[in-house]
Amino acid sequence: MRAILGHRMIGARWRLDGTGRTGEMRQMMNHETVAAWLAAYVAAWQSYDAEAIGQLFSAEAEYRYHPWDEPVRGRAEIVANWLENRDAPGTYEGAYTPFVVKGLRAVATGHSRYFAPDGVTVVRFYHNAYLLTFDEAGACTSFTEWYMQEKLKPHTEA
Repeated sequence: MRAILGHRMIGARWRLDGTGRTGEMRQMMNHETVAAWLAAYVAAWQSYDAEAIGQLFSAEAEYRYHPWDEPVRGRAEIVANWLENRDAPGTYEGAYTPFVVKGLRAVATGHSRYFAPDGVTVVRFYHNAYLLTFDEAGACTSFTEWYMQEKLKPHTEA
């Protein structure tokens, strides 16, 4: 048995140590589940598939593009917002990994790159940090993006 926050796991249920009481266990996120969510996030961004986007978020989720923004509220609004603000296909890519995961919260870091029409020349490079909160089912309830744009050196021909 694996101890989690002073509880013993028993299959999909938990028991408080020494009491014999049982109840439903809250799903705890871990590096693997957050990494899978981030991979699904990138796939949804690349496809702009409404169903794939919606599956990432809870019905009442909040999504902030900047920490100071009013959030986009609700799964339907988040999906609509993504679909209204599409990046052109083949002009971007992103890679993100969990940095720290605790309970239902996570911080992920990574980068996003945007390309010139040739699909090769990087024209914008961002370092990203995502503050994430999940529900017990693994859907994101709160997403806040922090990013900094790296100043790129001018591309010159040799």
